[in-house]
Amino acid sequence: GYGTPSHQATLLGDDTSVVTAAGTTQATATALRGDDGGVYEITAASSQTGVILPSTALLNCQFVLASVGGTAAKIYAPVGHTLNTVASSTGVVFQAATGVVIALQNRPRFWWITGTTTVA
Repeated sequence: GYGTPSHQATLLGDDTSVVTAAGTTQATATALRGDDGGVYEITAASSQTGVILPSTALLNCQFVLASVGGTAAKIYAPVGHTLNTVASSTGVVFQAATGVVIALQNRPRFWWITGTTTVA
């Protein structure tokens, strides 16, 4: 399949977590668990469903997000945070149904995502 092979994820220090994106707003998006980063395979059940990054995330911990479903997922920052200088409630969307991005919080409440996303 797509996403990060389990052996590679283990070498990166984490097992891959499989997450189904749900909800079409920041308030209803599926919450990612863990405050120290990790590798997440995200499937979107339908268009514009999403996940929200954890508000308890430690600074500079990488969250590797792999969209592996047939629909592009949406990514939100926690309430009161920004994501690529955009308000957290706006979110960003994977540009394709499959792809990988890396998110990290480089200072309190400021998140950055690298990879192919667009502002929602």
